[in-house]
Amino acid sequence: MTIKNYTFLSQNGTEFPISATADRRLYLMLGGMDYSNYKMKHWKQTTNTALNRVYTDTSFVLGGAYFELNNQSITLNPNAINFVHVNIDLSNVSSPVSLSVETKDNSNSIDINTTSSVLKKCIEIVTTSGTEILTVVEKSQDSDLVKQLKLAMNPVGTVLTTINSTNPSEYLGGIWERFAQGRTIVGVDEDDSVTLMNTANSTGGSVNPLTRHGHSIKRAGGSAQTAVGATINWADSTAVGVVSEAGDNTNHNNWQPFVTVYFWKRTA
Repeated sequence: MTIKNYTFLSQNGTEFPISATADRRLYLMLGGMDYSNYKMKHWKQTTNTALNRVYTDTSFVLGGAYFELNNQSITLNPNAINFVHVNIDLSNVSSPVSLSVETKDNSNSIDINTTSSVLKKCIEIVTTSGTEILTVVEKSQDSDLVKQLKLAMNPVGTVLTTINSTNPSEYLGGIWERFAQGRTIVGVDEDDSVTLMNTANSTGGSVNPLTRHGHSIKRAGGSAQTAVGATINWADSTAVGVVSEAGDNTNHNNWQPFVTVYFWKRTA
């Protein structure tokens, strides 16, 4: 049994060994990380020109290894959803880090400190047109513990309200779908036996048009009874007048002031 003392002060420069593997494990432990997550920090803004994306000054920790991208560029595929990956291959001693553009998320959690293989992590999803970059969505940098906490705080059935159109699966995990498009939300009333409001996920209401229509006026024989406030007997007689027609066959809305949002419901 032995104890290896890494990262201690070396008085003569020889007392304690230096190990890249130990350094990588140290970064993982200090960051509360494992091989399934990463950290990325843009010290300077990335730039996009046509289908090229340039990482001007970006730092990474992946697999416990720290490295930087300085004016490193990638070329994206046109009219596509591009999955940008950072790859670490320790067998390539001269260039262990590389970037790749792939057609799906091929991330893995390989322990490069004990296994001879390539660690891959998708860092961005970039959508392009034929000539330019349209959108860039950064993949979550959360650790597994943080991811689990986020999901625990948003169990299946949770409805999320936001003005962000991005699917919450991108930043919370789980599976989410749009919910209640074009509808308002009403609280459940278990004591309501008349409407559909006594159970969750019920729907009601409509946007039916107000059909154009008129109303006949009938009165009993005798006086004309045209004065304001006159009493009209509706029991018999023929129609002697018609209320002007109302309605224009379009949707009839009686809206309160509103602000639109996105509703997302977690399904799995």
